[in-house]
Amino acid sequence: MAVLKWVNKKIPKILKLRRSLFIDREYLSLEQRKELGIKVLECLIMRNTYGKSTIYIIGDSKTTTNNPITHQYTAFFLALVIDLDKEEIVDMGASATLPITNQFIQSMFIGYSMKKGIEPMIEEITHRYHGASQKAMIVAWKDAYKKYHQIKNEDIK
Repeated sequence: MAVLKWVNKKIPKILKLRRSLFIDREYLSLEQRKELGIKVLECLIMRNTYGKSTIYIIGDSKTTTNNPITHQYTAFFLALVIDLDKEEIVDMGASATLPITNQFIQSMFIGYSMKKGIEPMIEEITHRYHGASQKAMIVAWKDAYKKYHQIKNEDIK
C-alpha cells in the first residue's frame, strides 16, 4: 500500500494508468493487476537509472529532403539503451518531430530481445510504422544492430 501512495504522490502522470490497472476487475485478476503495477514501477525506475551492464548506441540514416525530420535534425536517429546481460532494449528515443511518434516507436523497441535478431524488428517496423521515415528507421535499426554486434563481439574476446 505504501508503494501505491508513493505512485500517487510522486508520479501524477500515470495516475490514470495506475487506476485502470488496479480498478478494472473485468479484464484482469487481482494478481495480474499487481504484476502489471509492479512492471509499471520497474519501467519508471529504469527510465531514470541505467545499470553498469547497459550500453548506449546510436543508429542513423538519411531521410528524404521533404521529411520534417530532415529539416529539424538533418537525419534520422535511433538512440538505444541496451542491457548487455539481458540482451534487451531497456530504453530508446528517436529523432521524431512529434511526441506521439516517439512514444509509438518506443512501444515497438523497448523490451525487444536482441537475441531475436535483426529481422523480427524490421518486420514489425514494416507492419506497424507507416510514417514517412519508415525506410530511414529500418536503415537506422540495421546500423544500430550492427554496432551492437560489434560491441558484443568485442566483449566476448
